[in-house]
Amino acid sequence: MTAVIMVVDDDCNVLRLDIVLRPLPYAIVTLDEPKGAIELLASVTPDLFILDYMMPRMSGVELCRYIRSHRATARVPVIMLSALYDPIAIRKGLEAGANVFLSKATLHSNLVKNVRGMLDTENALC
Repeated sequence: MTAVIMVVDDDCNVLRLDIVLRPLPYAIVTLDEPKGAIELLASVTPDLFILDYMMPRMSGVELCRYIRSHRATARVPVIMLSALYDPIAIRKGLEAGANVFLSKATLHSNLVKNVRGMLDTENALC
């Protein structure tokens, strides 16, 4: 079964992550706002989340807390992305439950490595 990655970001350029991740054997679901992600979680449980830190109406931190508060998604790995890469943002993201916090400035060079590491580790545990 193909692993599913849910990407939630209001930046259309980041939503094109399927181009970067295309060589990997994963299905990518992209959403441009957190409320849509919450609605979709009623029918889909991703194997990995990639969340933007700053989004209107609901931040990635709030969405991460939501993910961690539900049994079906509480242990699903979360990668948080941000253009705001400062110690306070990193701390908030990690305290909310993100496994990794990446800068969008270095996104492409670090993303594939982190996705593979998280999904390979998760699949090894099954």
